Amino acid sequence: MILRLFIINALVYLGLKLLWLAAPATGLDFEAAVAQLLLPPTLEGVAGRPWTVLTYMFTQCDFRHLLVNMLWLGGFGTLLARDAGHWRVLALYLVGGVGAAAMFLLSSLTPFAPAEPLAGASGAVIALTVAAGVVSPGRKIKLTYIGEFSMSHVVPLALLAFFFCSLPEAMAHAGGLFCGIAAALAWRRSRPAAAARASAPSRGALSQPDEYSTLVAKANAQGYEALLPSEQRRLYELTLRRGSRR
Repeated sequence: MILRLFIINALVYLGLKLLWLAAPATGLDFEAAVAQLLLPPTLEGVAGRPWTVLTYMFTQCDFRHLLVNMLWLGGFGTLLARDAGHWRVLALYLVGGVGAAAMFLLSSLTPFAPAEPLAGASGAVIALTVAAGVVSPGRKIKLTYIGEFSMSHVVPLALLAFFFCSLPEAMAHAGGLFCGIAAALAWRRSRPAAAARASAPSRGALSQPDEYSTLVAKANAQGYEALLPSEQRRLYELTLRRGSRR
């Protein structure tokens, strides 16, 4: 799922570059064409182009914008997918983008109303980044040439890159951040206590059938990708044992 999101963003970016190159020869109004994808800065504009609430979050207008967003998507999105599953990552990408759009439009009601439309996956990517940190704050990640750090330290630093901007853009980014925190807290509360015990080094006194049922229930609820590698191996072993008894 992460790869698919990456491909969609990259294809939209390349498509716009090709359209820009072809515009002079075809007489196409490039800016008017791009405006069909970007989120207008006013509620009236969005009412006329409601699809832009979704299309804007796949439209990167420059390579630096694309590079940063895709690096964060690939890094933190992949970590989150290990804990929450790929489909939840997709859902949060979309919800984070919509939440960012809502906050951006809210800024149009303030004295600092935006003059330019909103583009890019920043709000969606921020939602994934902060969610990865909230779901697994103690996870250790190794940064090349720097060392090993926990997610609780890396995520705040990673988010700083998105808040050196105008107030409307900062409000949009805050919308993605709030969506990420809310989703992560909800996932943590809904995580079955038995599944948490099964993923710990000490499995306690769980019997084999109970352990098998717990892992199957987690895989059915969150997707097989949500299982930790150790849980996937354990589920495979238990499945083989159950099969050998028949």
